[in-house]
Amino acid sequence: MSKRGSTLILITAAMLFTCSCRTIEPVKVPSVVAPQALSFATPSEFDSEVTVPSLEQVFKLTQQQLIQYHAFTQQPEIALLPRHIRIAEYMEAISEKFNYYGNTYLASDALEKQQGNCMSLAILTKALARIEQVEVEYNKVYSEPVYQKRNTIVIRGNHVRSKLIDPDFIQPAGFLVINKPSVIIDYFPENGGQLSGKIKSSEFHAMIYSNLAAEAYIRKQYDFAYFSAREALRYEPKFSPALNTLALSLNRKGLQQLATEVFEFGFLYAEPNVELLSNYKQFLQRQEMNEKALAVDEVLRSQSLPNPFDYIVLGFDYLTEQSFSKAEQSFQNAIKLAPYLHQPYFGLAQLALEQNDPEQARQWLEKALEKSFIHDERQRYRSKLKAISVQ
Repeated sequence: MSKRGSTLILITAAMLFTCSCRTIEPVKVPSVVAPQALSFATPSEFDSEVTVPSLEQVFKLTQQQLIQYHAFTQQPEIALLPRHIRIAEYMEAISEKFNYYGNTYLASDALEKQQGNCMSLAILTKALARIEQVEVEYNKVYSEPVYQKRNTIVIRGNHVRSKLIDPDFIQPAGFLVINKPSVIIDYFPENGGQLSGKIKSSEFHAMIYSNLAAEAYIRKQYDFAYFSAREALRYEPKFSPALNTLALSLNRKGLQQLATEVFEFGFLYAEPNVELLSNYKQFLQRQEMNEKALAVDEVLRSQSLPNPFDYIVLGFDYLTEQSFSKAEQSFQNAIKLAPYLHQPYFGLAQLALEQNDPEQARQWLEKALEKSFIHDERQRYRSKLKAISVQ
């Protein structure tokens, strides 16, 4: 397997973005000490006239959309349902024509275009919940990433699911209620996955703006990406995905010193994130700060990441770099977290083939086949097993 010929840039949001971009020539940047808090002062290189939507705009529906929603809920078979169920019925009704791939849209745009990613649907769910005065909770779901490609950009997406709480529930006297009556709105339930816990509202808001920032960065709209990432950090000052996009946007504007400070701030204070750490390592390598890059890579390999798919992605990255021991460690870490997933076993099979050990590769492929339940995946593993057997 050959080494990469281009720089890999990773952007994380509620949807995770992986971008292949051109290599940047080394620029000497002195070592810096990350500030305890980041400054929101706008560098002159950015257009201060650029504005991002307010939260009110994010969740606001048009008057015509409100009329349509109320017309739906006033149908005899819908009107008598609890308010949180009415929302679920409406979401199910519009889902029949909804295209679930695309960008993160504001609530009104998602409804008008009838398309958007899972965050768009979560935003729309929140907009309807505000109308009905229904409490909504969110969970991040660690699931097999959905891959799309836009020109040279590969998008790796995970999804969010919503939980609408019955607003009319009254807790019986003398009883302890662990979970109130609720309905789950899950846009990709067939993907399965692991719940990572409840998302507090500030993190959900940060995820929205981080998504907008990542998508703007992909479109090379670096000013909007910068301001959107900065808005995300107003809700969660140490939100790794937003710090990642902020640093990348600064770098694109030639502000390597500020980008270094943001990367270092995320490295020291934010929750470990594969995309941020990977980009920081490559950024340091381009600056020929190899000793620091090795330290960041050590954290990448040793950090206990909560998402097994992060280890899987990291493992295949190391495999591409021909860093075989690091790849093996990453795949084994994924197996420790989620031994029922088939992807890390396939990664280990690929590793064995790279090391000219077809018998070991066969054993790992059989394990991957055992763990997989999707027809296309099983066929792929059977084909590879057959290819190994005739060598």
